[in-house]
Amino acid sequence: MLASCTPWPMEPAASPDLSPTMAFDAPVSGGKLSYLGGDVTIRARFSNMTGDTLDFSWRTGRAVILGRGFEGSGDTITSAWVKVRWDTAAGARDSLTKLAHDTVALLRNTTSMGLVSVGLENILPRLDSLLVGSSIDTSSQRAMALRGDTLCLFAHPGSIAYLRLRFRDPDANYAARLRIALPMKLAQGGTLRWRSDDPGDSILVWQTGDSLFDTCLTVIQSDGMGVGTRSWTLRLATYLEEGSVWVGQRTQLVKFGRTQGGKLLEVARLKGFGEIVGLALDPLREGGLLLGADRKAAAVVKYTSEGVLRTVKTKFKGPQSIGCDFDKGWCLVGDADSTGKTSVVRVDGDTATTVGFPGAVGAIAIDQGSYGRAWVAGKDSGFVSRLSGKKLDTTYRGRFSRPAALAFDESLSWLWVADLDSGTVTALDSQMTAKQVLRGFKMPVSIAAKGGYLWVADSKDQSVSRWKAGVLEKRFTGYRSPSAVAMDPRDSRNAWALDEEGGRLLRFEGDSLVAQTSGSGLERPNLLVVHPGRL
Repeated sequence: MLASCTPWPMEPAASPDLSPTMAFDAPVSGGKLSYLGGDVTIRARFSNMTGDTLDFSWRTGRAVILGRGFEGSGDTITSAWVKVRWDTAAGARDSLTKLAHDTVALLRNTTSMGLVSVGLENILPRLDSLLVGSSIDTSSQRAMALRGDTLCLFAHPGSIAYLRLRFRDPDANYAARLRIALPMKLAQGGTLRWRSDDPGDSILVWQTGDSLFDTCLTVIQSDGMGVGTRSWTLRLATYLEEGSVWVGQRTQLVKFGRTQGGKLLEVARLKGFGEIVGLALDPLREGGLLLGADRKAAAVVKYTSEGVLRTVKTKFKGPQSIGCDFDKGWCLVGDADSTGKTSVVRVDGDTATTVGFPGAVGAIAIDQGSYGRAWVAGKDSGFVSRLSGKKLDTTYRGRFSRPAALAFDESLSWLWVADLDSGTVTALDSQMTAKQVLRGFKMPVSIAAKGGYLWVADSKDQSVSRWKAGVLEKRFTGYRSPSAVAMDPRDSRNAWALDEEGGRLLRFEGDSLVAQTSGSGLERPNLLVVHPGRL
């Protein structure tokens, strides 16, 4: 007889726990991070985490987020990290340690997954000001804005340049100390040395080489005890002053040079103007003096080639345009007051002579080869006038409707006039007889002439063209709104131009566009002047 067998009851197998978990990986103690200065990476490690990385975000109090990212494969996320730095101390303080503290939290879909409490023991000294110049006296230095974590020192070949870094310690802990991670001897780039490494006020001296040079070094910042570090990139570059350009964009002036390999280099940026409507450059004084007509501020501003402010004693009512004679150092300023009274002011040192005009002067051309000879034009009044010395010589009416731009070619003794209404650019001799008339332009807003060549910027046709003896040699097209053109002082077949709507400075050499400044922070640039070098 077989008895039935009842099986032993079996418990079901335990299913593995696949719920997501997270743990912070950071130099913490008891859930608290002791911050000693510099950059810190905090990492959240996951287990069984899937989803879209766009669902995750980091939240901090006063920390500066330097970078963030994720690790994993496919839909699986193994970790999320954030790189942070504190430049200021939070106001709240821990009741036990008396340290200022802050938090760094990881969120998923606005819900906190966890946080790290940070005790801020040491905030590194902060770079408070950055001064550059050919010496360390205040009349030769200018303040320069930081470009992220990059310090820039630009100079001419064979010169000496100074970089002065002033630091301020927000928690009054230890003063700043700097060291350069690479050898101070730069071979063809010259030599770099500390003139002063006083705490909080460090001065670097760069003796440049004789050739164009462009490189980057690493500067390590720490406090006096060596606690906490921060890295800066120091860019050293030389550029040629001859052929450098100043760009006007109404409330700002930006200077560009060309460095090793023909790369465009922003070497100065001046801000805070009302409305710059005219630019001129005297290349022979202080390495090049830049003058700008600020219509809104009713002033003419003057800066050295390095961007150091100089004083203009002559008072103006509403400057509209400006032009300068290189050899003699005098300038003409088209001025107009609020009642509509217009004049041209000739400034020679501290002496000013005023000549009345029938309308506002919007364009000025100087004959650099003849003492005291200049031409002015009134776009809205339709006149072109000639000045000899300090007197009005002749005014011509009826030939042009809206003469918007003038250019004088000393090699031919021709005055070129661009007329907006007729779409022509006309060459006139000393008797104001037409020698050539170029037609077919839609809106020739800017012209430049030298050595028998003529460059024309046509904003409506969206082109920049080069002409020789009345014959079109090259037309560059595809720009949104060319607003200004200026010739290279060394080669008349080369030129600079501005694309106002595109926010670009363009460099043409021969039949090619060789460089442009896309992404350089130019906003509707409309004025351009080139440093011609010593004549």
